[in-house]
Amino acid sequence: MATKKENIKEIGNEKYKCSCCGSEYDTQKGLFLTGNPFLYKSNNKYMQICTNCINKYFEKLLTKTDNNYYVAFKTVCGVTDTYYASSVVDTLTASKKLKTTFSSYIKLLNLSQYRTKTFFDSVIEDTDNYFKGLQIQQELDNFKFKKFQEEENEIVAELETINKLYNEFSKGRSLELFWGLDYTKQEYVLLESAFQEYISEYECNTKAEEDLFKTLCQIKFEADKVRKSDINKYKQLIELWQKTMESANIKPNQKNANDLTDKQTLGTLIKQWEDTRPVPAPQKRWADIDKIGKLVRVWFLGNLCKMVGADNKYSQEYDEEMEKYTVKENSDVFAEDEKNISNLDEMFGEF
Repeated sequence: MATKKENIKEIGNEKYKCSCCGSEYDTQKGLFLTGNPFLYKSNNKYMQICTNCINKYFEKLLTKTDNNYYVAFKTVCGVTDTYYASSVVDTLTASKKLKTTFSSYIKLLNLSQYRTKTFFDSVIEDTDNYFKGLQIQQELDNFKFKKFQEEENEIVAELETINKLYNEFSKGRSLELFWGLDYTKQEYVLLESAFQEYISEYECNTKAEEDLFKTLCQIKFEADKVRKSDINKYKQLIELWQKTMESANIKPNQKNANDLTDKQTLGTLIKQWEDTRPVPAPQKRWADIDKIGKLVRVWFLGNLCKMVGADNKYSQEYDEEMEKYTVKENSDVFAEDEKNISNLDEMFGEF
């Protein structure tokens, strides 16, 4: 094994000196790391700094960078014109078998696809990645800006809608006087919208009913505000809201028959009225006062039944009516005619 200067086995005049520590060796293999073939061509393609010095330089850089392996490895790669691959650094730092030294980095690098590359290739790739990163960042910024514009437009549209509704609601009365001064425009719109829904669905004829609906809106509004932040307070407000609904007699389980009637169809209501409150039979003097019933019974039902030979309860009424318009033979007229004919026969004889 080769040793330092004091233990050199001199073979001719060929000696290899480290440009850092000055130690001389009689061989390069195992003591110097291979490097860029172009830069170290006259030195048998070996670096001029011995492996021991390079590792010490790497450890010094680690100390200065607070054990930032990426910065330390990249710096030594730049000094020695060695390709820098962060993936190799990742493998080396994650390995439990290999020491984290620059010589170990070179061993791994020579086993990978990067062994023919130099630090210049790293610079070119970093530059390309930098500009690709700039392009990606620009696209990302454009996307964020577009998203921001869309959100801004939505906010503007929402504000316009709020202002429009606020102005409409303010025409009838002052929202600040009715709800108080502790709300924003958006909150006034939410409260007033809920209030309008209540009074459109339920009767609100008194000041007491108006105050109950107003309180319902305020309690529900405050409950929604604390629903995610304070669940206990939310439950208390919901209980208070339900009790207020009971006071206003609008809780769902308080629906009575009259409330249900409002939601029934006309046909269902007619059936219900016929079953519970049927129309009484009219008085005799009001029964078929315009004779429409008789007209239908005689001239429609009567004629129809007569044609098909069907018996019906209106037959007598039909026959009585038909009797009025039936022409009957007059027996006296026929007797007189026969007498006249016989007289003619007596006078003139038979022809």
